[in-house]
Amino acid sequence: MKRFLLLTKTGNEKWPLKLFSTDDKDAAPLESLADVKNAIKETGRLYYLNTNKKSDTKQFIYRSQISHVYGPYDIPGKKSLTLDQVMSLNEAVSRWKNIRNVDTIRKAITANRFHEWEVRKSESIWLITYGAMMRLFGPEDHTQTPDEQILQVQKPVFENYEAITKGKFHWEDVLDKEEGEESDGK
Repeated sequence: MKRFLLLTKTGNEKWPLKLFSTDDKDAAPLESLADVKNAIKETGRLYYLNTNKKSDTKQFIYRSQISHVYGPYDIPGKKSLTLDQVMSLNEAVSRWKNIRNVDTIRKAITANRFHEWEVRKSESIWLITYGAMMRLFGPEDHTQTPDEQILQVQKPVFENYEAITKGKFHWEDVLDKEEGEESDGK
C-alpha cells in the first residue's frame, strides 16, 4: 500500500495520504511523484485522503500551501509480515525520532488505533509491527528519504540575516523550474 507524506509551508505534516488529481470518487490514487507533480501542475491543487481517518471524504490543498511531498512509501501489510518487522515499544521509540516516549504508542493502543494483528502483548512486553508504526507515525525519519522520493513545490527565500531573525521571508514556487536551473532568489 503506497502512501505519501505532505509538508505544508506552515510546517504541518500530513500522513499517511492517498493522493488524487481530482475529487471524483472513482479516481485512482496517484502512484508516483511524477504523477503528483503533473497533477499539481495541471490543477494547482492535490486531493487527499488521510488513510488513518474513518472518512471517505477527500480534502484538497492548494499548490501554494505545499512545501514538499515525500514518497511514495510502501507500508507493509499483514500478508508480508516477517519476524524482523516486529519490535518492542522501546525499540520503536528508539527508531522513530518523532516519538518521545512509549506512552505515545500506548495511548494509540488504548485508543484502538491499531489493527488486531499489528500489536499484541506477550506477557508484560508490548510488541508492534513495523507496518503499524509506519501507518500511524510515518517513516522512521523522513529527513533520510532519498532525493528521488522528494518533490519540492515551494522553498523559502531569505533576503538577509536580519530578515531571518525576524521570521520575514517569502516562498518561491520551484515546481516549474527545470532540474539544474538556479533560482534568482526573488
